[in-house]
Formats: sequence, C-alpha cells, structure tokens
Amino acid sequence: MTVAENNENELKKLITERFFSIFESHSSELSKEEKIAFGKTLALNLISIASIGLVIGFLISFLI
Repeated sequence: MTVAENNENELKKLITERFFSIFESHSSELSKEEKIAFGKTLALNLISIASIGLVIGFLISFLI
C-alpha cells in the first residue's frame, strides 16, 4: 500500500469515527417524537429516490 492510499484510508477512518460520534451524541439528545419524525422523513426521502429511479428506468427501457 502506498503512502497516499494509507493516508486516504486513515482519513476515511477518521471521518467515519467523527461522524458516528457526532451522530451518537446527537441521537441520545433527541426525544422519541423527534426520532420518529426523522425516521418518517428518511423513509419518505428513500421512497422518493426509489420512485425517481423507477421512472428513469422505465424511460430508458422505452428508449432502447
């Protein structure tokens, strides 16, 4: 492994650790209602992204 790859892996590891530590500290501060609202928002966003993907897939299949 080169020095650049090693540095990149260390950077990714550091970013991941920081993200999870921030997420865990913020997650413990959220109330039950806020967690449910966040989950619903996340679910709706994922459904929207999936729907857009399906529409794009259908358009591509009709064009081919």
